[in-house]
Amino acid sequence: VSGSLHYFRVPHQLWYDRLLKLRASGINVVSTYVPWNLHEPHVNHFNFEQDADLTNFIQIAHELGLYVNIRPGPYICSEWELGGLPYFTLGTPADNITLRSSDERFLLHVERYFGVLL
Repeated sequence: VSGSLHYFRVPHQLWYDRLLKLRASGINVVSTYVPWNLHEPHVNHFNFEQDADLTNFIQIAHELGLYVNIRPGPYICSEWELGGLPYFTLGTPADNITLRSSDERFLLHVERYFGVLL
């Protein structure tokens, strides 16, 4: 049985408690999105600390006997700004980059991010 807990919406100090409560309710899989714009707020500036420490979230889930279903996007929707896409993927108005497509300029950003995330 799966439930969702978006680590980026919960302060990292509360992850253990919230995951423990999921486990106690009979859930054995926790699903979470991974918002790109949280982890790469500016081009080539990556953040995986504190509330963005995805590895720690996964480790806590593992300690509690939970499987983790990672949903890395790049687009996550999740009522999150620009669906989790960083502002810089838009380029400039003159660039006319098509997001969420096979536009090579967009895919270059995706490949760089996935190269770090995965």
